[in-house]
Amino acid sequence: MKKIALIAIVFGYLTALVPAHASQDPSVAQAVKNHSAVAQQQQQVAATAPVAQAQHVTQPLDHGPRAQSTPWLNQQARQHAAQADQTRMATHPAPVNEHPAASN
Repeated sequence: MKKIALIAIVFGYLTALVPAHASQDPSVAQAVKNHSAVAQQQQQVAATAPVAQAQHVTQPLDHGPRAQSTPWLNQQARQHAAQADQTRMATHPAPVNEHPAASN
């Protein structure tokens, strides 16, 4: 009885190992290669793309007893962001195109 149980257990393990070591379908292998190529291309494009600034300067309002953000703090954040934008524009002016044929 023990030999039959041992044989059944070994047969079960061997049966479970066969699909794990099966070769990959060629169409699946090609799909994986295509996916990795597209992912690599997207990473290269993302690396060269400019980083966008956050659109929202303010925090969502919280009127609870332990508010993390209040209307006054949002107003201060907007003022500081506006000052930072003005400073950035003052230190990096827009390029002036002096060639008359360049403007259509």
